[in-house]
Formats: sequence, structure tokens, C-alpha cells
Amino acid sequence: MQNIWIFILAIGALLLIFGLIFLFSVILLRRATKSVINSFRKNNALEKRNAKTREELGLIQQSATERLVKAPNYKLNAMELLIDLDVIRLTFDQRLYLSEEKLESLEKRKKEGSLKLWKILISK
Repeated sequence: MQNIWIFILAIGALLLIFGLIFLFSVILLRRATKSVINSFRKNNALEKRNAKTREELGLIQQSATERLVKAPNYKLNAMELLIDLDVIRLTFDQRLYLSEEKLESLEKRKKEGSLKLWKILISK
């Protein structure tokens, strides 16, 4: 009987740990998303003609040794998410720019409650 309680407590502790890890990842991704958006605004990459490269925006992939030593770069994940949501757009020569119109559209949908992932990432 005692072994069952220990097993249940161990499962509960594991679920709690995994939940905290997930919550921490969401918080870091939300922060990184805001940082990526601010980087585009700071570099005036808001139109196709002002598009910047990933290097110019400071959004470069970590080397293999950096990935072993440093914490994960959530900005790259946030950028990929924003590309998937069409908030960040690519030009034919792989330069990036922020679509303020699409960002406003998603923020409007967030206020209406129709985009739960965006609500998680951008809410204050």
C-alpha cells in the first residue's frame, strides 16, 4: 500500500516538473517574441524595401558549441513562429521585414479571443 502512495507522489512530482518546464518555456518564448518584434521596429524593417538580413537583425543560429554551453535562443523560435503566422515576411533574397498590418490583425483577433497561442505569447 505504501509503495502505491510513493508511486502516485512520484508521478505527481514529475507532472509538476513538466508543467513548470512548459510554463517557463512559454514565458521565455513570449519574451523572445516581444524582443524580435522590437528588433524589427528598431531596425526599421517594416516594409519590403527596408527588409534586413537575419545577421543585421541579430537573429543568427548558435554554433554547435554555443548550443552546448549556452541557454537556448528562443528568439529564433519566436521568429519562426512569426514567419509561420505571416507577421514576419521574407523577400525573394531571404531578407525579413515585419508586417505591422498582420501584427495589428492578430492583436485584434487576440482581443476577440480567437487566437489562443497569440494570446499566450503577446499578452502582458
